[in-house]
Amino acid sequence: MRSLRTRVCLGRIAAASLLALAALVWWGIWAARAQSPEIKAWFQTDRPTLTVGDQARLALYVQGPASVVPVFPNLPAQWGSLEVLAQRPLKPRVDAAGLTISGREYIVTAFSVGEHPTPALEIIAHDAAGQRIALAPAPLTFTVRSVLTDTEEADLRDLKPQADLPPDPRPILWGALGALSGAALALTGILWARRLRRRQLANVAPAPIDTRPPDEIAYAELARIEALRLIEAGDLKQHYSLTADCLRRYVGARYDVPALDRTTDELERLLRRHSLAREAAQPALDVLREADLVKFAKARPAESAARSLLGRVRAFVDQTRPPRSPTDMPARSR
Repeated sequence: MRSLRTRVCLGRIAAASLLALAALVWWGIWAARAQSPEIKAWFQTDRPTLTVGDQARLALYVQGPASVVPVFPNLPAQWGSLEVLAQRPLKPRVDAAGLTISGREYIVTAFSVGEHPTPALEIIAHDAAGQRIALAPAPLTFTVRSVLTDTEEADLRDLKPQADLPPDPRPILWGALGALSGAALALTGILWARRLRRRQLANVAPAPIDTRPPDEIAYAELARIEALRLIEAGDLKQHYSLTADCLRRYVGARYDVPALDRTTDELERLLRRHSLAREAAQPALDVLREADLVKFAKARPAESAARSLLGRVRAFVDQTRPPRSPTDMPARSR
């Protein structure tokens, strides 16, 4: 009888311990979620109601900790039923809660009457641990109305034919004279610029040509940047700037595109013309957009993301370099 009571007592103690442990685990999960700020993405516009052909400012925002680096998409010219006329990054700001709000602005328009919702869109962000986070902002709908009211449409009448007037020859003569003068000035400027260019080229020694393959040049430059130890010195901007320039020089030499004097969005369109798959080009574009945020928007990524930068560029070079025999491959540091 005493043994039975002992077993019942031990069973109750074990059940109470399990319940206490479950409560402690649940409280820890709840506390962790309460302390970590939520990462949000949303659309915002200044003109939800338009007339046909009007332009509206559509802003896409991402809110999160300063260590989160979002990668905003480059929208096509025809985005669903909307037309994208221009797009540019917005300067990040910090709200009252200490969270960073990054954004990208799009100028859109529509030429048909009705409701025009924004298509489904996914944004990729990198958190402090280097993990990819997918964000989907809620759609925003534009209402496009006709330029004419019902009364104006009812009052439309056929136009009377215009009266025949003799043409005035003076604008034509002045236009022809202006065109000839402009052409003469342009020709003089071109000839003078060519003459100065020839003089400069004659006085400048030709730069040495590096005959190594683009991947060997990129590996050597990445090793040089790694030896500078810029992250330890706290110079993240120089670290990202040198790495992005190395990646651009490799892409330009590998695919014969002017990568150094193009924006990241323009370079993405050039790579598509060279039939480079979007999945293959995306790692390089992610690195360049991350570097743009550090160089121009003064974003400060997590140390893990900064330390993985050289490895991500090396991986892209490994995947895209032309195949060569093992004897032709130089030794390099990983």
